[in-house]
Amino acid sequence: MDLEDGSKSDPISVLDLKLSKAEPYPTGGINACVAVALFRSKSGINALLMRRSERDDDFWSGQIAFPGGGRENVDKSCHDTAIREMMEEMGLDLSANSKFLGYLKPLSAQHGGITVAPCVFWLQKEQEIHPNGMEVSSYKWIPLSKFSENPDGSIHDVTMRGEKLSVPSFEYDGYIIWGLTYHIIKRLVAFII
Repeated sequence: MDLEDGSKSDPISVLDLKLSKAEPYPTGGINACVAVALFRSKSGINALLMRRSERDDDFWSGQIAFPGGGRENVDKSCHDTAIREMMEEMGLDLSANSKFLGYLKPLSAQHGGITVAPCVFWLQKEQEIHPNGMEVSSYKWIPLSKFSENPDGSIHDVTMRGEKLSVPSFEYDGYIIWGLTYHIIKRLVAFII
């Protein structure tokens, strides 16, 4: 990434500088928060995504997502929600193993009627994951550079609650990434690539 003076900057430093540290909607309005966990490998900057387990009580059952979920009374902030949800779903303690970089702008879901705040965390290295099988059927560290090659992705047909939809999406190693997750990745890639 080029800076205004023409020099190059580390993408993680750019995120740390540009992402908001302020709690989004501190008086309410955020229904859920997701943890966007990043680390650098030989393939570049990677993000942790999961396939949600197939469950009748989960509106986003089977979809590819960032770990996350609804705010609870114990959560003092979106940051707290993202840390708690990552621990519950992936067995990864972000409070001990990461640096909080900030928030991407919250997004509203077209289906489900919720607003989600993406919380971005930087891991110095890939961490061991212990997924909760009740909530997670698989997970992958995905190199974000794959999405910069075709920043708008393509159109895929998906089924949600029995309804067929044609949606913009990314595809990586068997994962069809669409909906809020697709939009979060687009925003993230725009910052760092």
